[in-house]
Amino acid sequence: MKNSCYKKTLVFGILVLLIGSGCIPGISGKLNSMTIAETIIDSSLTALESTPLTFYTFDKTGVKQCKAELPLEDTNKIYETLEKLKISIEKNPYSDITQSLKNYFVDLLDVNGLTSGGIKKADVHSLLNPSVDIFKEESYRVGAIGNLLLNLFSNIEPRGMGRAFFCSVGSGGSGFMFPVTMLLPRPRAFVVWFASDSVTSVSQIIGNKGFIAFSKQNGLAVGFTGVGLTYSVAGETFYGFIGNALFATVFAESFKYFPENFPPTISVVSPLDGAVDVPLSTSELRFRIEDPNGDLMRYTVTTDPDIGDGVGIAKPDGEYSIPISGLKDSTEYTWTVELTDGLNEVVEQFNFFTEMLPFDPFDEGWQYRKKITIDHDQVAGDLVDFPVLISTIDSDLRDKAQDDGDDILLMDGTGVANKLFHEIEYFDGSSGELVVWVRIPDLSSSIDTVLYMCYGNPDCNSQQNVHGTWDSNYVGVWHMNDMTTSTIEDSTSNNIIGTKKDINEPVEATGKIVICQDFDGSGGGDDDHINAGHPVCLYNTDYITVEMLIYVDNLPPFGHGDILERKDKAFTLYLIDSGGLKFYYWSSGGTRYWGESSFTLSTNTWYHVAATFTSNGNQVELFKNGIKNMSTESTSSEWQDNSNDMYIGGDPGETAYTIDGKIDEFRISNIVRSDGWILTGYNNQNDPSSFFSVGPEETSP
Repeated sequence: MKNSCYKKTLVFGILVLLIGSGCIPGISGKLNSMTIAETIIDSSLTALESTPLTFYTFDKTGVKQCKAELPLEDTNKIYETLEKLKISIEKNPYSDITQSLKNYFVDLLDVNGLTSGGIKKADVHSLLNPSVDIFKEESYRVGAIGNLLLNLFSNIEPRGMGRAFFCSVGSGGSGFMFPVTMLLPRPRAFVVWFASDSVTSVSQIIGNKGFIAFSKQNGLAVGFTGVGLTYSVAGETFYGFIGNALFATVFAESFKYFPENFPPTISVVSPLDGAVDVPLSTSELRFRIEDPNGDLMRYTVTTDPDIGDGVGIAKPDGEYSIPISGLKDSTEYTWTVELTDGLNEVVEQFNFFTEMLPFDPFDEGWQYRKKITIDHDQVAGDLVDFPVLISTIDSDLRDKAQDDGDDILLMDGTGVANKLFHEIEYFDGSSGELVVWVRIPDLSSSIDTVLYMCYGNPDCNSQQNVHGTWDSNYVGVWHMNDMTTSTIEDSTSNNIIGTKKDINEPVEATGKIVICQDFDGSGGGDDDHINAGHPVCLYNTDYITVEMLIYVDNLPPFGHGDILERKDKAFTLYLIDSGGLKFYYWSSGGTRYWGESSFTLSTNTWYHVAATFTSNGNQVELFKNGIKNMSTESTSSEWQDNSNDMYIGGDPGETAYTIDGKIDEFRISNIVRSDGWILTGYNNQNDPSSFFSVGPEETSP
């Protein structure tokens, strides 16, 4: 008696472990019918005379089975009829066709001796369309532990998963199912299946949502009522079943969801991504989440540095917030929202910069400063938030700044003043060579702009704000300096890391501004290129600016060399064999616009080049050394695909098309930069010493 109780308790414990964990929302979808009988039964097997077939019924009392040795022709007929019946029930369980198929199927079972042994014809009839009332008797939850146990018996790495509650389930294919009678309260049955080639359809009884799972798969249906069968031919086992379940989950190589399941979205964030001067009094982060299919969602929010976090479970469309506290001035904060609807997971990262409270560096430990004056004659029009290059070799920095330049600070005035965002691209503490980019809020073309460089504070941390140096319209800023010999870092908050095709291909070389990437032109685009991934923040926009410094070693021998390639068909920039440039841009409407320069690039010379497209007039423009010059322009309608990666220096799909030359300071913006912006950039980068001057050292009063 004790052993019997122990066994029952053990079985009960296993099932509780299997179905007692957390619940995940069901997957959406309305099912379409399809047949798989032809793909399962190999015609070459028809020569076999007979095969054993087992028929099962699953109901509230457990599982019953009946076996018979049948001619292969009859076995195939029973299996095919079950498949047709499954499709018909999915379309309309109460139609005349469904009722006729049901009667025919039950008669086939009876004639072939598969309704003996306690299985009644009336029971089979009722189980083919079980009442949904069974789903109101008890509720079950199947979660992470159940999924883990199921996967322990799988020899595939699932590429996807589907789940549904209170659903109809039908499955059939090459594999086997594992029916078990449970010694537990109703409903007692569950079914597990493992298939090498199968199709499983699952549809929620309420809501017309569901999915179809294809190919290699395994699955679990809990609280299942219905019918099924298995048989083997020449060592291969086939199975099929149909019925209803409290819960079903399937792991499979591929899925189709109905209605089509779209990932949730995150929008309307506050503070805005890339916002500056965010007040220290800000007390919450706000965002809106939406799911196109109406699924409930779960979100998790984290911050860095830590100013607060939050979690929301089973949330509908709407705006949500998490409280934050402890903001510090002149600090960059990053916050990440992870969002899931149970099927799709979306992760988005946002950043903002708190307000920079004015201060006097001499009161905070800095000992020296130098005045930097920008020549207004070098500025082509008043510009906002322009990144100015300061490049100098200074013995005072060598002798008095921290070895890594962390104490270098840029201010907009003397005394109590505002700190300016800056990024140090290069600093050599042994020589005092400094290459730094400074974001100037207002760069005037009529009066000189003055700023101050402070240094000589041995106790401070780094004063850089790399992301803040580049305004939010920059999608990517690549200085083209080698960080790990295989990747190129992005200075914007988008963090689009470029990956080289191979280590040191392209190779690091001396550039126009410190370091650049040298593409040797050999091996074609499939050899020398940088993959910048799929920066979605750039696509589906009708405005773009591409800027770079380029040095051509040899003109392309095969018609053109790829400088920038967004595969497939979004934008491309070519160097053609004449030395000219061509720029193609596909608008979000799918129309291609292109332009060809009238200027040419000579070999062995550094140039500043830029290309822009604006949907306002559908205009392509090309620039050399800040001067706009184009000779031809055309349009055509072609398909646009936003699903492929962006490449710099070569096209991996074209073995011949790569450039033979160097690229430095490569930038992409999702707006059209003004002519003055482009010309000022050339003036600044081409000859920094003429763009600004540095005054003598001043000490703390």
